[in-house]
Amino acid sequence: MAVAVPAVTAGARSVPRGLTPASFVLGGTLLSLVGLTWDIQWHTDVGPDTFFTLPHLFLYSGSAVSGVASLVVVLMTTAAQRRGKAV
Repeated sequence: MAVAVPAVTAGARSVPRGLTPASFVLGGTLLSLVGLTWDIQWHTDVGPDTFFTLPHLFLYSGSAVSGVASLVVVLMTTAAQRRGKAV
């Protein structure tokens, strides 16, 4: 018994539209959370530290990834709205 497999068209998307930006925001948030918990433990064990320690860089880079991803989504949504496309 043969099973018919539906054909995939050239314009079909395999990833839902907002999944990629949401993944970047989630990844940046998790990176910030790791940096935050690591930094708290670092302050407990070592004490005061400098601005460019590794836990701080994790915290900063996670915030930057989330912020830039959010900014890109806002700019793309604004551009689509101004062109008259459905958002």
